[in-house]
Amino acid sequence: MTPPRFGDLSRTSRSCGLELRMGAFDDHTVPPEALSWSSGIATRPHFHIQSDEPLALAVRRVILEQVFHGLQIQHPGRGNSNDRDHGFDQSVHELRKSIKRARAVLRLVRSEIGEKRYRHENTLLRDTARMWGPTRDAVVLAKLAEKVFPELELDDHVKDDIVTTLRIRAEASTRAARLDEQRLTDTAVALHGFAGRIYAVPTEGPGSIPDTWDSIEPGISLLARRVVRRRDKAVAKPTTERLHAWRRSAKYLGYLTSLLHVEPSDSDIARARSQSARNGHGEDPLLELHELLSQLGSLLGDDHDLAVLIETLGRDPLLLPDSVNAAHLFWELTQLRRELQAKAFEVGEKLGDTKSIVATISAAWRGDQSVK
Repeated sequence: MTPPRFGDLSRTSRSCGLELRMGAFDDHTVPPEALSWSSGIATRPHFHIQSDEPLALAVRRVILEQVFHGLQIQHPGRGNSNDRDHGFDQSVHELRKSIKRARAVLRLVRSEIGEKRYRHENTLLRDTARMWGPTRDAVVLAKLAEKVFPELELDDHVKDDIVTTLRIRAEASTRAARLDEQRLTDTAVALHGFAGRIYAVPTEGPGSIPDTWDSIEPGISLLARRVVRRRDKAVAKPTTERLHAWRRSAKYLGYLTSLLHVEPSDSDIARARSQSARNGHGEDPLLELHELLSQLGSLLGDDHDLAVLIETLGRDPLLLPDSVNAAHLFWELTQLRRELQAKAFEVGEKLGDTKSIVATISAAWRGDQSVK
């Protein structure tokens, strides 16, 4: 069986004989040696370009690592039911993170793989992650309530009732997902087929992604423009939708600054430190940009979780039947959101404009290329 090409959108992987519980790739689509350390595909994700690694090879390796890591979602086989549920929840969290990182890499090389291919693969990954969104959201809301409610000025029994209810719902959602064979199968089949197409992408010669700035500049510039534009829109009118859109763009750009921060060898590190000391430079500009984007993503993520919690409490009278308590709780949670948004705007301002963001990434890329 010949592996499907990256652009072969009509092929299905339902006949690939996937070993679901092991999270393994089918032998005919992705050879077993492609998943070993010896070939550079780690069993745990390694989200950096290596100092001696061409872009095309890095793109394939990193995406396959993310997919392989995500496919570890399975029925935990040890411990009691609560232990298995907790382990499964962590698997769902890792799956969704892995998919987001893979989508970030697709955005990086969007202009090279073509718009049709990009949209197909991005949509597939997005829809796969969405299958597990409600499960993860239920857990996040329960943990968020446990974290913020003790600090709120509200009757203890009211807070305890809400936290207990959200926790019970989260546990039920996780248990139902863990036992949902169809959802597990659909997830594995989708990621398996995607991995097969990625594995077929050439890493050298005709059809491979050139190891040049021009290969990634369009993707970087597009994301940088979105981060700046969505920041400005959120500052002008901080609606939940605008803040969430800003967060998504910042997260993807943050992933790419991590990916493009080439992981050097020990000798490279020593040489870089020596050069930095001679030049009187401080932190690596790309690392500083990455830290800002990470801070921004965390702040906006917390804000979004609070927004979802407010919405959940508002549409479910069983959680908060008393209107006086509801009004007071909503006011306090809204104040927390405003504090987070103010901090996010401060961090966002430090990012600068599109030109400066792209220039920082370009300088880091060109510098890393010079030592390859």
